[in-house]
Amino acid sequence: IKESIRMGHTFLGEFFYEKGELNDALKQYVRTRDYCTTSKHLITMCLNVIKVSLELEHHLHVLNYVQKGEQTPDVQQDSVSMDKLRCASGLANLANSKYKVAARKFLQVSDELKDTYSDVIAPQDVATYGAFCALASFDRSELKQKVIDSVTFRNLLELVPEVREAVYDFYASRYASCLTLLDGLKKYLQYDVYLHRHVETLCRQIRERALVQYTIPFTSVVMQNMAVAFNTNVDALEKEIASLIAKGQINARVDSHNKILYGRQANQRNQTFQQVEKAGDEYEHNSEAILLRASLLQYNLVQQASVGGKAGFMKHRGELDDEGKQKGRGGEQEKEGGGRKK
Repeated sequence: IKESIRMGHTFLGEFFYEKGELNDALKQYVRTRDYCTTSKHLITMCLNVIKVSLELEHHLHVLNYVQKGEQTPDVQQDSVSMDKLRCASGLANLANSKYKVAARKFLQVSDELKDTYSDVIAPQDVATYGAFCALASFDRSELKQKVIDSVTFRNLLELVPEVREAVYDFYASRYASCLTLLDGLKKYLQYDVYLHRHVETLCRQIRERALVQYTIPFTSVVMQNMAVAFNTNVDALEKEIASLIAKGQINARVDSHNKILYGRQANQRNQTFQQVEKAGDEYEHNSEAILLRASLLQYNLVQQASVGGKAGFMKHRGELDDEGKQKGRGGEQEKEGGGRKK
């Protein structure tokens, strides 16, 4: 009977979904939860709710059901279902502008997904979203480890050669070529159902990260050469660099007259002395604490708890023993006095 009820709600959910009545479809899919008897039923219910919630833009709802799906028994053995849940989590985090989290979720998707989730996202879209989010949020080492050297994600990147070349150009510091490819892709991604709201922000963050990475190895940079590398003019580049300096992303100063960017090098000598002084202070503090504890143990000092649970003063263990004996004698005397009265 439970299976028949579950199937009935599922069919009603599909009926309302095809009619475009998403709220009614969501209600029917949620009702199937009480009639699920196997792990496969639970996964199907979660994926149906996630599919409708993505279209309704209920992204918190999506993340909740992704978590429920990942906690379902035996789901780890079903790689395709895990890939679908990772895609849904990536889309929800992308919608919430959490690009680094979204990138990590998309990069975990394997090429076994293929077209099994095409009603929500295609493998080409997984590669595109993952690459854009990774370029905008990952540092150089993480980009190499999780994108360039990833065998599974590399297979997905082969589906979109333009995105693949943009990633490799960025890592190889061919920034002009990379940004040109991104500008060409941006024209099409502005009509993407999930990425259109974020493509401008992502491209801006990728460009800013490229500018920062370009300046890291140098103590000084001729801005004319840097403008050629980024396919722009010196005046526009100077404004971009000034903005990044104000944000604290580039530690440098600009010589506007000679058009040279000078990096601010930290005084290694002063940093070394500060680290040594800090280590000495910590060693002194720890040594004093050890000596204090040793002294307390040597003289058998203990802390007496007063009535009411509040901490009392420190007393020698011998004094506590004497007080205990006196209290014991006083109790015996009271007993003797009570017996005489009787």
